Amino acid sequence: MITVRTKKRIGMGQMQLTGRQEENFVINLGQSLLDFVEKYSEEEDYKSSILYGTVGELVQNKDIDGIKKLFKNIQVFGTYDKVTGMTTKYKNISTACGLTYNGTVFEGRPDEKTELDRIVSHTCAMCSKQGDEFIGKLLA
Repeated sequence: MITVRTKKRIGMGQMQLTGRQEENFVINLGQSLLDFVEKYSEEEDYKSSILYGTVGELVQNKDIDGIKKLFKNIQVFGTYDKVTGMTTKYKNISTACGLTYNGTVFEGRPDEKTELDRIVSHTCAMCSKQGDEFIGKLLA
């Protein structure tokens, strides 16, 4: 079971997912991470990074446990949903009852720019040559 909390400018939603819903959420989260890097990365070599390749492989193989383990290790990351155009920052927390994903949706307001720039920098840095060293240690 996982818990997903999503905070927006007005309001917050919370869902507890199990079974098929949990699997779909985790796979979509992995794909959304890839979409985020494609949208925001200024580097062209992100596709050769360890994180991008690993997430892509896990999503393609629908390896739910592998994706959850990876997100548990990297903890904070950005996602981009191509359908809705929403960018979200997730922070992953392990709790006694499972994993909790705390999401903050960026709605394009000027006061969000600093936080959005920070998560873009952090997530895209993990999909770079410098990030390969860090991710390599996490996956070891």
